[in-house]
Amino acid sequence: SFSDFVYEINSQNKESMNEHWRPKRDFLHYEVYDDYFCLENFNIIDDSSPLVMNFDEGYQDQFNIDQGWTVNSSAPSGIWERAIPQATVYNNTDTCNPGFETNDCGNFAYVTGNLAGAPSSDDVDLGFVQLVSPLISLDTSLTHYLHCNIWWKNFLGGSTPNDTLFIDLDDGVNTTNLFFVEGNNPLEWYKFTFEIPDNFNDFNVVITTADWSVDPNDDNLVEAGIDNFYIDNDPSTYLTEDNISNITVYPNPTNDGVLYLEGMNSNYSYSLYNLSGKLIKSEMNNQIVVPNKGVFILKIETESGVLFKKVIF
Repeated sequence: SFSDFVYEINSQNKESMNEHWRPKRDFLHYEVYDDYFCLENFNIIDDSSPLVMNFDEGYQDQFNIDQGWTVNSSAPSGIWERAIPQATVYNNTDTCNPGFETNDCGNFAYVTGNLAGAPSSDDVDLGFVQLVSPLISLDTSLTHYLHCNIWWKNFLGGSTPNDTLFIDLDDGVNTTNLFFVEGNNPLEWYKFTFEIPDNFNDFNVVITTADWSVDPNDDNLVEAGIDNFYIDNDPSTYLTEDNISNITVYPNPTNDGVLYLEGMNSNYSYSLYNLSGKLIKSEMNNQIVVPNKGVFILKIETESGVLFKKVIF
């Protein structure tokens, strides 16, 4: 129990320590998820004061324990795996599969295949690999944000890389895309923040990586990863250099197709995509002209991270 854990810490004659606590299921507040947290640089004070710990509200999974994510695939290799990442390197210079996670609590992440050695030994080949979260339920009265770190490498092969990574929400009836990346646009545990649409309250997060090659002699190298998954009500959780919580996009919806950005404190750019993932425009000013009516994904990129918002004309 937690009280036993606290007693054990207090009984150790140490000024600081790193400890983990994971209760048995009969101590859980949730039926599905295990609780897990890390104490880093935990100072022990020799007095009779009560030990008080404050926990942030939200969903968090740093993938150190199995919290019920499932895997589907048509590809023969590169299957999503919860593991301590094992690096693969091409030509002694280009890291393919990461050799580390994001330096969060613990050492695990989800990666597509995890065999060390040759880069092509366990990358995604000739099909798709899909990672699906447990069912997530959110308060309908609040705005929620999904934060995570993404790894993506797609290069080599006999043709121009065109493979993909999609992050979608699926409520069993509707699916909406939060993020995608295609081709040789590398991400090395890049920090992302996505605004969750208000009409998605009970859903699964679906992460799909695909190698679109049909010729085994012509496929590209495809590696992906996700770590430090977190959902809360704060758009600035993972961002330190910019206060992205101050960024506003207005009016949204827009009646005339014109949107304005406010609240940026440093260099930024934006890109506008349709729901099929096609880039509509990419600029660096604070006025956005949406070319036609519809629903679009706005990507706002700053020096410290990326924020995605759905906009409507």
